[in-house]
Amino acid sequence: MRLQAGWLDEHPLRVPCGKCGILISGTVYFDQVKGGLRYEIHNASEIGETVPEFYLEASGELLAEKLKRHSGGSFVWSPPPFFQALWAMGNENYGEFKGKALHFLASTRFEWPKVRRINELWLNKQYAYLPGEVAQYLPTSKFPMNNEAEYLRGVHQLNLLFLWPILDHARFGKQTNSIFRTLPVLADKHAGRYVDLLKHFAEQGLLQKYAEQLLGRLADFVDKFKYMMPAFALRFYQKKPKGLKKDKGITTASFEDLKGFYSDTFEVLAEMLPLLVAYNNLRYRGDYQAMRHDAETSRLLTISLQSPRETDFSLWTDPKLLTDWYPRVWTTNYGMQLPTPLTRQGLPVRARRKGYT
Repeated sequence: MRLQAGWLDEHPLRVPCGKCGILISGTVYFDQVKGGLRYEIHNASEIGETVPEFYLEASGELLAEKLKRHSGGSFVWSPPPFFQALWAMGNENYGEFKGKALHFLASTRFEWPKVRRINELWLNKQYAYLPGEVAQYLPTSKFPMNNEAEYLRGVHQLNLLFLWPILDHARFGKQTNSIFRTLPVLADKHAGRYVDLLKHFAEQGLLQKYAEQLLGRLADFVDKFKYMMPAFALRFYQKKPKGLKKDKGITTASFEDLKGFYSDTFEVLAEMLPLLVAYNNLRYRGDYQAMRHDAETSRLLTISLQSPRETDFSLWTDPKLLTDWYPRVWTTNYGMQLPTPLTRQGLPVRARRKGYT
């Protein structure tokens, strides 16, 4: 195993055994001051050096060469992960990647406990404490925190500030600009039903539930970011090497490390889907509950709100049911599949999400 010394103090290590296929797990530690390196393997024993049968690379920050059989001498020449990433990103992009990654890691260590506490105060309606806490991060002249609307705005801005180092700014700007253009038009054109939509979700406690679930997803992401650093690096590649997906891999995470994060996030997004559909109904039919003029589907939104885990999404066949607000395919072991891209002209939607616990 060829271990790339990097700029993290420590990182997880997950590499497969070439002979038995068992996942070898451990932790790598770097002394950034003295330049020292050591690693601990949790489920394997170290043996004396021999001519290797297999070769692989490991890095805490970058994609590395996958395990492959080795034949020949004891030394394998290959440009290390650092040089290969530098060639793919360029000096400027690599510097930006490193700076943003270290900025966010520092924020998760020093700022996240405070950010989480502020979110929990807001969710528990402990408004007396919010102004002073938020004022440590946001100017009171622009975020006075003097009513419930300002509490929500301030907390959301704080969350955005926390995530800013690692956000895809171009994508974020495109999506938010679309929302900011659309919502004022809906509120003006369908004022009464727009207010009804908000009351419907608020009075059932769904907006509170969604906010709590999103905070849980954010907390999980903070814990898992160190496992996903090499994937984050991909955003900064100017040119992706040939055979990237086939030859390169992540040595900081296994499937078991991340599957809970993805499955739980999928479930939360699926439970929030009725809110998206309600806005879409209001936009195209002037009524957040109007789906198709059909007894079965006109009740679908209410059914899905009462029991989202048992919703049959195959009933949603109206070509204007979902639009470009819903940008991705979801395909998981739970059986939900939605087509992409979904445009203003629309595509038939046939998907079923199976009940599970």
